[in-house]
Amino acid sequence: MSKRARIQAVMRRAKPQQQLPDIAIFPIGKYVFDYPNQMLLLDEKKQILTVKEAGVLKLLCEHKGKILDRKNALKQVWGESDFFTRRSMDVFISRLRKYLSEDPSIEIKNIHSKGYVLNC
Repeated sequence: MSKRARIQAVMRRAKPQQQLPDIAIFPIGKYVFDYPNQMLLLDEKKQILTVKEAGVLKLLCEHKGKILDRKNALKQVWGESDFFTRRSMDVFISRLRKYLSEDPSIEIKNIHSKGYVLNC
């Protein structure tokens, strides 16, 4: 190992990487998604989400405007990706669309063979 590489390795270990805090509140069009409390808020209305619904919506929010890869989402939320889990994810996406339906500017698009995109 070169002298320079050793110095860089020591410096990396001595100075821990700063981690960004997890974002917990997401604006989605007219809605506010409170991830820690699993709530979707619109004015005075609140919709309590299940753990899985909140997990899927959080991933969509983190990838807003970009493709959320279906396989990665399945692994992060369900821990596996078998046929029944894939069908379950479709059901959860349908529920989220229903919950977000009062704001027509919000759209969760299916991207064939890829995943989903949240646009708002």
